[in-house]
Amino acid sequence: MKNSALIAETRQIYNSIEQQIEKISLEAEEGKRIEQSFCLAMRTWLEMEVLVSDHRFLDQEEEIYFYKNLKPQFLGLIEYFTLLYKSVLFQPEDRMKTGLYWEHELKSCRELISIYNTNCRFYEQHLFGTDLCHLEQNNRQSLLFGLNVDRLNFTDASYSYLRGRLIAMKRYQKYIQIKLYENTVLLKDLLVFDHHSLAN
Repeated sequence: MKNSALIAETRQIYNSIEQQIEKISLEAEEGKRIEQSFCLAMRTWLEMEVLVSDHRFLDQEEEIYFYKNLKPQFLGLIEYFTLLYKSVLFQPEDRMKTGLYWEHELKSCRELISIYNTNCRFYEQHLFGTDLCHLEQNNRQSLLFGLNVDRLNFTDASYSYLRGRLIAMKRYQKYIQIKLYENTVLLKDLLVFDHHSLAN
């Protein structure tokens, strides 16, 4: 697997997406940035699926590495932008309610990170006794993005999907923490402004 052209190309494509997303984040407002980034990630993943379906893996090690490590990165990126879109869409406009909204999102996010961690560990410890089991798990029909998956029953989810969700949730947690910080700073600024306005 050391000389795998597919693995090298997949890594290069993923790094390229990350760079393009970084560039988009500097140019567009939040809603547009999320939309453009999601479209880029989804389009690239669909192209990757074609590339992989036309590719014959060199060996089982290469195939397992792809499904265990690379596919989850792409799925995580798509899921992350799905989460961002939902969060921005449902974010309240009232600044006082915004803080509560992001606190609730953070709590839910932390719960899901714990659940996905547990389920990924379960797969790794109990279901990957053989390499064939891993491949069978990843050849299942993938779940649709953005669905509210049963938090406790992941029997229909592949390891790639669970790991992708875990990657997305960890990234989303950082986003939420930034939103909470921004909201706190904004509220302090508003309080200072109100205090000065009342003094005059």
